[in-house]
Amino acid sequence: MKRGYFNVLNLIALLLVIAGSFVSTYAQDREMGGIGITVFQDRNFRGRTATYTSDVQNLDGSGFNDRISSIRVGPGERWEVCQDAYYQGRCVVVSGEESDLRRNSWDNMISSFRRIGTWQPGTPGSSYIVLFDQTNYRGNARNYSQAVANLPLTAQSVTIGRGTWEFCTLANFRGTCIRIAQSVPDLRTYSLWRRIASARPLDGSVTPGPAPSEGYIVLYDQPNYRGNPTNYNTAASNLNRRAQSVTIGAGSWQFCEGANFTGRCVTLDRSTPNLSSVGMNRRVASVRPADFAQPGPQPGSDWYVVLYTQANYRGTPTNYRSAQPRIAKTTGSVTVGQGVWEICSGVNYTGNCRTLNSSVPNMTIFGIFGRTIRSIRPVVPQPR
Repeated sequence: MKRGYFNVLNLIALLLVIAGSFVSTYAQDREMGGIGITVFQDRNFRGRTATYTSDVQNLDGSGFNDRISSIRVGPGERWEVCQDAYYQGRCVVVSGEESDLRRNSWDNMISSFRRIGTWQPGTPGSSYIVLFDQTNYRGNARNYSQAVANLPLTAQSVTIGRGTWEFCTLANFRGTCIRIAQSVPDLRTYSLWRRIASARPLDGSVTPGPAPSEGYIVLYDQPNYRGNPTNYNTAASNLNRRAQSVTIGAGSWQFCEGANFTGRCVTLDRSTPNLSSVGMNRRVASVRPADFAQPGPQPGSDWYVVLYTQANYRGTPTNYRSAQPRIAKTTGSVTVGQGVWEICSGVNYTGNCRTLNSSVPNMTIFGIFGRTIRSIRPVVPQPR
């Protein structure tokens, strides 16, 4: 009787092992990301895996304790993962997915995790951050779920639990402000190391900053958003600055080498820590929002431009008398028959742009184009 009893227990244990192996293999093969948190033993969502829908206060005995290298969290869910069992030690709030936990210094570090609620977009108070007084999410942690107008200058790293946040170097959301939507293990990356004096969420729990139609930028005279900052929220046709980095607060902006938006122009929609990466270091002479309303020639005017496939006005010519937001023309030379024209390397007047008021026999002097023009439009010259 006793032997039969133990045989039954052994059979049940064997079936549980087989079932667990089947579930793990099935979970690895199917598309993950349903309800709960899915953990992977290897990076890039590979290796042994398991999905949990309830809190796990201690991973010891699961085969995953300090052996998780990538994770996926179900849509709209937030989970807190912790370095020690029973939600102790260093903890961080996660959502979405992370293919390589080494990037956040969490590889093979997780020993417990728990669900901390479901997020709904735009819900007041749904945003959440943790500021740490050491890099890599270490040291003393302070949690915030709403705007804070005056903070001690101690933060060295930040976990973005949910939402996009604005961090400013002065109290009351003044000074240099930078928007961040993902966790940062070292705030030196944004020149905010021990400089955050105020912070606020921008996802509906507070009044957001300028809308894209009310874009603004900050130009700095040193790389990495350092030096003297100057803010702009409208076009500036003649700058006396030697900008080396720029923060794009909102919108897309066009930066030109010449005054009055002439010469080579570059369109940017994100902050750039070193303008030398786009060939504009110390060369910005005018700026304007990329969606500016630019009047063209009057109806019936004789403005026109001709693009040639070869240098010196040879090859196949193509004439244009109006704006063309999406073309793909191999161009060796340009005849400006009448008027002032802007030619760009990207569609919709983006990328590297040049404003021309005279013919160009050889486009190689504008090597930035790679000889392909993708948009072109007439422009009215700015007053000088």
